Amino acid sequence: TRSVEEVMSLTREAGFGALPEAETALMRAVLEDAILCYLGRGRRRRMDPRILAREAEFWILRDDWESPFSFNNVCAALGLCVSSSRREILAWRDDPTRARFSAEAFA
Repeated sequence: TRSVEEVMSLTREAGFGALPEAETALMRAVLEDAILCYLGRGRRRRMDPRILAREAEFWILRDDWESPFSFNNVCAALGLCVSSSRREILAWRDDPTRARFSAEAFA
C-alpha cells in the first residue's frame, strides 16, 4: 500500500495524457486538498475541520463520472486507478501509520 506522499509523487511524475499542464495541476491540487480535508487537516476560515472531512469523504465515495472535477474524473485524468486510489485514501484515516503525510509532500 502507498502513503499519501507516494500517491502525490505519482501524480506529479505520471504522464497525464492530453491534458494541459495547468488543468493537471488544478486537478492534482483538488485531490491533495480533498485528502488533507478527509484526514482532518484541511483549514478554512470559519469552517469546522469535521465538516470539511465529511464533505471530502462524500466527494471521495461518490461514483460520479459526469462532473469534470469528481473524484473519479480527477483520478482518471491523473493516471490513477479510481478504485484502488479510493480504497487507499479511505484506509489512511483508519490507520494513521499508513498516512505518513505532511505539507512537505506537496512542495
